[in-house]
Amino acid sequence: MKRIILFFAMVVMSVLTMAQAPQKMNFQALVRNSANELVTNQTISIEISVLNGSNEAVYTETQSVTTNANGVATLVIGEGKATKGTFAGIDWSAGNYYLQTTANLGGGASAIVGTTPLLSVPYALYAEKAGNAAVDLSNYATKDEIPAAVDLNGYYSKAEIDELLANLESKIGEGCGSGEQGNSGNGVSNVMEYVDLGLSVKWATCNIGASKPEEYGDYYAWGETSTKSTYNWITYKYCNGSSVTQTKYCTSSSSGKVDSKTTLEKSDDVAYTTLGGSWRMPTDAEWTELRNQCEWTWKSKNGVNGYEVKASNGNSIFLPAAGSLNNESYLNGAGSYGHYWSSSLYEPNPGTAWGVFFYSGNVLRSSTSRYSGQSVRPVLSLE
Repeated sequence: MKRIILFFAMVVMSVLTMAQAPQKMNFQALVRNSANELVTNQTISIEISVLNGSNEAVYTETQSVTTNANGVATLVIGEGKATKGTFAGIDWSAGNYYLQTTANLGGGASAIVGTTPLLSVPYALYAEKAGNAAVDLSNYATKDEIPAAVDLNGYYSKAEIDELLANLESKIGEGCGSGEQGNSGNGVSNVMEYVDLGLSVKWATCNIGASKPEEYGDYYAWGETSTKSTYNWITYKYCNGSSVTQTKYCTSSSSGKVDSKTTLEKSDDVAYTTLGGSWRMPTDAEWTELRNQCEWTWKSKNGVNGYEVKASNGNSIFLPAAGSLNNESYLNGAGSYGHYWSSSLYEPNPGTAWGVFFYSGNVLRSSTSRYSGQSVRPVLSLE
């Protein structure tokens, strides 16, 4: 009997009008079973309940949703079949609320219930300070537009409420605030789990294209966002074929057209294009921080060689020795070494980019030809 574990990825609340509480909420969840396997392309039943501060359900609905290829279930709370109360009838000013979610695969599979707080402070503020106004303040963009006869003491203007909502949604939709974090330092944000190593960024638990820490994942040329069968200069996106002149990210006229770009833009960062939010590829400086401030131990995880990277706070990640693809269509060095990209160009030779190369006994900063197919381990920016 499989259990279903529901990881909360993102909850975003939206106001339909300024004078009322939200009528719908977008919700995404990452679904894994008890073996920590992603539940992909499968229809599951989800029950959503909104609990008050006394842990009582004030609203419950059920929905049938199909997970995508990445194990993500996407739904809109408020559009399901209500089994208790109405979503519009929730009094958001009454205090704190929590979202309780139960996933069930059917066929007798049991379910794990997850609970996460809902941030409804802006709505409570509006209900307390603007909801009883003699004049509908939502009609005014600034305080200066409100008639002088209206007492503004204790009231929020529409612009102030909009700012509160914008700040809230930016925290919910991106960054470390969008995922729950347990005692192990693990969390989930925008459909990728991360680990807090006490460094300047949080590190993903898996490579791009992998669903487990020990899986190799996919291989990418530097600045490319899709995989391919052959990795060489002729197939490289930012090169004039066999002439080996760079057409983007170039700091030397002898290597191509100089644009002085030294860090991958979002559109060329496979971590960002795959995961969105505040996810991106690590910089050369962030790899250096990981090398210098963590303990690296060569070991085997479920039969896969690689490095356990352990921080001083006791949390760790595993980097598999996934090998690389260079001038060939077959994997080279898997199980013996790892080659991971950074987002930083090697400026003295713009045909190469910084990364990390490791094997049993050594971890090195390295620069490699940009056409090489290498692993990508995402990081979550704390900015």
